[in-house]
Amino acid sequence: MFRSIKVLLNATALVCLLAPAVYAQDLRVNLVATIDNGPAMENVSWKLYRVDDAVSNSKTVPSGKPITSADNHSTHVLLPAGRYRAVATLVSDKKTITKVMDFHVRTSDSRVVVRMDK
Repeated sequence: MFRSIKVLLNATALVCLLAPAVYAQDLRVNLVATIDNGPAMENVSWKLYRVDDAVSNSKTVPSGKPITSADNHSTHVLLPAGRYRAVATLVSDKKTITKVMDFHVRTSDSRVVVRMDK
């Protein structure tokens, strides 16, 4: 009986040690730039920043280095749970459009859609 309790306690301790690693895992975030409610089909540069409560009320581009970046109108990145700011820049022959959007990552396969025409 004491051996069973010891095995149970060891298993519980192991789960507790592994829990932070599971909590901090990267989650898949799908980034999509649209024009007229459809895929932008243009080259879009994405820069993602981690934000805290102090900067979440503004819609400015954060200073400092982005935590990750990507290029394409539709792409995905891996991020830990948290609050982020996406800066999407579309460069075409006619003009350059930059949009800023805040979002939360809570679960895997989150989808962030940035309308480049509004």
